[in-house]
Amino acid sequence: MKKLLVVAVALGILVPLAFGDEPKFSGELRIFSAAYLDDRTGAEDLFGEIRFLPAVAWQTDYDWFLYIQGDFRLDSENYASGVFDGVEDDGRWIGNLRQAYAEYTEDLFKLRVGKQIFDWSTTDTISPSDNINPRDWVDVAEWERIGVPAIDLRYGDATFWEFVYIPWSTPSKLPAGRWEYDLPPGLVSGGIDGPENDYDQFALRAGTNVSGWDLGASYYHGYSYNPSVSFQPPNAINTEYIREDVVAVSAVGEIGGGVMLRAEAGYFNQHGNNDFVQFVIGADRFWNDVFRTTDELYLLVQYTDEVETKNDNPAAFRIYDFRRAFRRSFMARAQYSFDDTRQWTLKLEGSYNCEDDDSYIQPSVAFRRNNLEIEAGIGFASGPKNTFWGEWRENDRIFIQCTYHF
Repeated sequence: MKKLLVVAVALGILVPLAFGDEPKFSGELRIFSAAYLDDRTGAEDLFGEIRFLPAVAWQTDYDWFLYIQGDFRLDSENYASGVFDGVEDDGRWIGNLRQAYAEYTEDLFKLRVGKQIFDWSTTDTISPSDNINPRDWVDVAEWERIGVPAIDLRYGDATFWEFVYIPWSTPSKLPAGRWEYDLPPGLVSGGIDGPENDYDQFALRAGTNVSGWDLGASYYHGYSYNPSVSFQPPNAINTEYIREDVVAVSAVGEIGGGVMLRAEAGYFNQHGNNDFVQFVIGADRFWNDVFRTTDELYLLVQYTDEVETKNDNPAAFRIYDFRRAFRRSFMARAQYSFDDTRQWTLKLEGSYNCEDDDSYIQPSVAFRRNNLEIEAGIGFASGPKNTFWGEWRENDRIFIQCTYHF
């Protein structure tokens, strides 16, 4: 199967090159800068990054499509190093293929082979249905999916079936620099036990629309993208990727007055670790002509919680578990545009944990004109030291990001 994947990608590249239309180029250039407001031992107070994401697409008359997206980055902390990102690597690289896949489509059937990013979520940030792609948590305030090599088969339209096979495991990129977690006094890191590449992973999904409601169900068999952290006597902290089986359901639909309800729930059967049921419920809505003609306001509010069904790892450090850090938490996202050109936009996002009393809030303002977008804001983390966001309460920062689209 793994050799078949390589052959299919090669054929998908050759066919568009030989018979395709003229390639279409696009992409973006990002420049990100941040100034941290508090001192943190051994950490720099200034950070800068340049990131270039060029993309090329070919479409053919033979129902083939090829898409390649590069990812080149340099930063002041040397988070990115090396030449090319392989599926076994847990660090950022200067040069990388973020996505690279060939796609064949005929009527309701679609086959896509190569490095891909899947978004099966219907809720914001935390999604029990979204399990395929690992995450980039080098900067904890920025969550990003990482592409994985996969074969994706899909049949249908409004009602569909989908099967994804992932032949190689890819680890997440864990916090670094100012965002690296400080171990409690007297404890040492026992290293990271990465996922095994000979362990095949797959996912199934089905969806349909009933009376205006999008309903979905999925099953995932593979590794959790979030590593588990546990105590190993006498003083070591071990980090390992746990195999899991996840069954999830989702529903999205309007409940009246333009309010969209979004809900997901999933049962996580983790091999040798805690089993739990996680659920997320939220609502979002757009308003127009709120304060002035053609302005727009968007608001999303959601609540996340879980019920633990089995505890095989009572000494686990929950603060490391990014998926479960937001249990008993409210999250919100608001966005206000002054007019329909959306040249100026005010943004606000954040989360609050009712159990641990920790929070993160990020207000910002964005300016967009033609192909240029500039966003500036400030991020605040707060809470007791032994909580998720409280661990990074010294990482309050002012930031600015310039993005040029072409």
